[in-house]
Amino acid sequence: MPRRLVGQRRAQKIKALLILAVVGLTAGLFILSDPSPKLMQPVQEKDDVSMEVFPGLDTDKPSLHDVASTVLEDPRFIGRDQYDRKWEVKARLATQGRQYGGIQLHEVVAEVYDAQGRHLNLAAKAGLYDDEKHQVLLSDGVEISGFEFVAKLPEVRYNMKEGTAEAKGPVRIDGKPGWLQADKLQMVQNGKRLRLTGHVRLHLNMAKGG
Repeated sequence: MPRRLVGQRRAQKIKALLILAVVGLTAGLFILSDPSPKLMQPVQEKDDVSMEVFPGLDTDKPSLHDVASTVLEDPRFIGRDQYDRKWEVKARLATQGRQYGGIQLHEVVAEVYDAQGRHLNLAAKAGLYDDEKHQVLLSDGVEISGFEFVAKLPEVRYNMKEGTAEAKGPVRIDGKPGWLQADKLQMVQNGKRLRLTGHVRLHLNMAKGG
């Protein structure tokens, strides 16, 4: 084949490659400079799919975090009241969870002391302890004993930090002199003072003659 014809064909190939390069470069610049939102469409579609993974999700329904609970054996809560007197709450079992509004206690005993170190004991089959307020709500067979008296009542709310208690009856208090009954009981200074209100009844034990 003549050298002249071969040279012409090479020149034509080079021109064709140059034309393709120019066209490709122009198309690339056009795509990069095009602000059309169509280029973002695949990302939008992907985001839409990810948002539909949980269709109809109701955020008001309780989650696992809301209903999960922790069970403790033989828990003890210890502190001091505003007068620097020791108090302690202990139980056989405790169940902690957000749904309870506190720490549920089973077979609970609360112990407090007065300024002279005298002991007052509060016992019940069930209780609810508020760790933030240092307060315990006792229920189901509540019995308060100490200072030579025993009080029996269905429910009592005791503030360990302040040494105060409030109970709605019927309340019965038994001691050596006799017994008292009332609808409500208020207690301050860890049992040093008691206040009974509502249908109060008093019975005194008469001394037996010699």
